[in-house]
Amino acid sequence: MRKELLTDGVLELAKSRSHAVATRLHLLVVLLNDQEVNPPRWQAHLEVAERSLLPNGTSIDTPVLAADVQDLLDECAVASGVLAVEERLIAEFSDVGDLPVEEAAGDEAMPPTWSEGLDPYGFKVEADAFFCLSASNKAVVRQVDILNESVDPGQGDVLLRVSVEAATDEPLLHPYEREIPAFQIGEVKNCRDIQMIPNFVELASLDEQLAGNLLVEVLVGGEVLGRHRKPLTFFAYNQWWHDPQHFDSLSAFVHPNHPSLAPVIQRARVLLGKRTGDPSTYGYQGSPNRERWLAMAEAVYDALCELDLVYTDPPASFEGFGQKVRTPDRVLEERAATCLDSTILMASCLEAIGLDSVLVLVRRHAFVGLLMGGRVARSMGAMDPQGGVVPNQNDILDLFSKGHFVPIETTTMTVGIRKPFADAIAQVQRYFGRSGAGELTALIVPEECFRQTTDPVKHLPARRLVDGAVVGLDLPEPHIKPQWAGSTEVSEDSELSGAVPFETASTEALDNDCGLLDLLPDPAAVARVRELINETLTAEAPIHGERLTRVVGRRCGIARVSATRGKQILALVPTESREETDQGLFVWGSGWNPDNYSVFRRTPRGVTDRQIDHIAAQEIVNAAVHVLKSEFAAEPDELVKETSVALGYARCGSRMRYRIGEVLARAEDVDELVYDGTMYRLPNR
Repeated sequence: MRKELLTDGVLELAKSRSHAVATRLHLLVVLLNDQEVNPPRWQAHLEVAERSLLPNGTSIDTPVLAADVQDLLDECAVASGVLAVEERLIAEFSDVGDLPVEEAAGDEAMPPTWSEGLDPYGFKVEADAFFCLSASNKAVVRQVDILNESVDPGQGDVLLRVSVEAATDEPLLHPYEREIPAFQIGEVKNCRDIQMIPNFVELASLDEQLAGNLLVEVLVGGEVLGRHRKPLTFFAYNQWWHDPQHFDSLSAFVHPNHPSLAPVIQRARVLLGKRTGDPSTYGYQGSPNRERWLAMAEAVYDALCELDLVYTDPPASFEGFGQKVRTPDRVLEERAATCLDSTILMASCLEAIGLDSVLVLVRRHAFVGLLMGGRVARSMGAMDPQGGVVPNQNDILDLFSKGHFVPIETTTMTVGIRKPFADAIAQVQRYFGRSGAGELTALIVPEECFRQTTDPVKHLPARRLVDGAVVGLDLPEPHIKPQWAGSTEVSEDSELSGAVPFETASTEALDNDCGLLDLLPDPAAVARVRELINETLTAEAPIHGERLTRVVGRRCGIARVSATRGKQILALVPTESREETDQGLFVWGSGWNPDNYSVFRRTPRGVTDRQIDHIAAQEIVNAAVHVLKSEFAAEPDELVKETSVALGYARCGSRMRYRIGEVLARAEDVDELVYDGTMYRLPNR
């Protein structure tokens, strides 16, 4: 009887959370909720187990019992078996840093302990239990508190090391280390801003979720004196975490620069030209014209219809929550898509031609929307100030009623369901009426998610497979431009008139400035660091924020500047000198800004640390303009190569091509350059 009751409880719990599979953790929660066998002291275990349950999924099928859960339920046929199973599961899932491990008098819960075992240092770790690549912009570890329980501070400073344990050849997250000055017995150090950089190549290899541990260690004199493990599950490469806190991460799958989109965009241009006489896909540029925007969107829609996509189920998944998303290249390769897959594909194509999209989530469905007016999201009063997500139904209805976006059904692009573009719009308008509004869940604006100042979403990297194995990540080529294959050697003999030589700032450390950053925010130290910043700007502005912090750090005797010190340095940069871009922060010198900067600098031979990503977009545009003044017109690949020559680079590799091509595409969008589908020209030519 008890076995049957437990079975029903486990299945009901999994169903209530829309999980496809009932797991051992579901069983543990049900057991801990059984008041007949559990004393009050186990309440702490229950709270942690409930927090550890996976978030609500999207499964609508009756859950199935995992094989190992069935075996455990068989043991629960008798009361003694119930207790034995419960204790094993508690030992398996309990985090000794959060749960009591010994029985206290009077059946009262003991306070959480700091240490794992009897280590001289104890820990409290605030971290996520899951890592999702699409949400890699969010910190996995938010805070680590270290308690010195018994170590004499005279033994030396402390090294905090945070790493990942998982069954992979390379770490899924690169280890993090921080030096901490020695502190007294009984004192607690709070460590925040722990940046663990994802290993994108290794993470891209995960086709299913992988269980691992977050390992936190403290070392003194090279000896480990404290260790703490916390379970950390890694999601599959293309897994989307269906949770309101991670709705913005769906934008990571919107990839307008993915090279697989080029044939679709080219076909859309052909269709647009036949219908309107103008094949140009220039987004919102020119006079506001809703009909033109809709015509461009319809051309993309019809180009996708021609692919004969088949509506299908989501990719096979064993996670029981969220959903695996087929990336645009996989949809185009398999010719199969769910509603979410086709929504992401359509949104990627709209963004590729300069039109902003929105992703509309409804109960068990999703569709795309065309944002009318371009960049209008910034003026949406209903926008979540923390990112590009509108979670409120009334706010979504208000945006629709004011004509801010046009909804488009995407399943109607598939075989057997196919409908004209006008019908695709009409079909989803029911969600904005009285009967369907209750199904609206969220509206996501990818452009805003990418641009938010706090934890901006990053594109999911394009995965490259060779014989079914991930060997690396392809850098996406600039959208709607011909693709370039391989690296191109460029002659170093090409000397262009008009280029200003690039001069590096001094990185010589002076004795008086060594240790200067340790004195911040002392007023004298602040004043001197500002002097060093101004000296660097005088020599190298516009300069990338990363390079600026590196130069100033070296002036202060630091070879490697930590993220915390970098923020301290950049905080002293005047607001009017800052330019936030997709490539990070650029700092401009006094009197200079992107609007009045008209020169470009040629990197001299022998200078190897000037990265293309650290050159301001306007400087790259200026070099391209210089090339076009002498060439009159140039094909995209030719203009990219000649622009790299103008900037002083001897080799034009894939990273160089991508960065310059991206800048040229944006210059086209703001009419600094003109692209007719074949050649680049200056606007007055």
